[in-house]
Amino acid sequence: MSRNTRVCACVSALLLQVNVLLAAYAGAGLLVAARLWWDPSLAAVTRAVWPREHAASSALLPALAAALLLLAHAAAAAPSRRHLLHLHLWGTLAVLVLGGAWLGWLAARLRAWAGSPAAAPARDAAAATDHLQPLLDLLAKYLPVTDTLQDVIKEAQAELPLLAGAARAAAALLAALLPLSALLSAALLWLDAPPRTVSEKERLRDETERLTVT
Repeated sequence: MSRNTRVCACVSALLLQVNVLLAAYAGAGLLVAARLWWDPSLAAVTRAVWPREHAASSALLPALAAALLLLAHAAAAAPSRRHLLHLHLWGTLAVLVLGGAWLGWLAARLRAWAGSPAAAPARDAAAATDHLQPLLDLLAKYLPVTDTLQDVIKEAQAELPLLAGAARAAAALLAALLPLSALLSAALLWLDAPPRTVSEKERLRDETERLTVT
């Protein structure tokens, strides 16, 4: 086995592992997209508060997730078919660009909403939680169920930073996997490039130059 063949095998194996992780992201994206369409606890709220963002996300998220899933399948067969490698390379770059543009637009829209008067009820509700604890402490003397409610609130407040950190880590990993996948496809295309053949025109030109010199 030549050195180039061994390198191609290693790159192909790494490409397959990267796309297994991307397929997991695709499954999670399809699950979230399904919740955006049918889960009342998420769909009703996002549709009412952010109608334009909800409509764009409901269309783009399943499309991007399905594209990632198809590209992962293409990567499994790509090392033996150059046209699939080209499809995987350009498809991954398209998902990266389109997904980045969508997330940037979504972040800008949510940031603008957070500073607008439309977000006043949400800000008031967040501020009200500071005054809710004394009331729950008072009710706990007469209603034991408030103890359970306080435990739920404290648990949610403790888990929120952890969930936010996990979401940031998952987003950072996805942002690293997509360009890595495209880079591996480009490397395979370069390593497995067919040898350059001399065209008839170039052969005649070389022959003419050789005869001219002699």
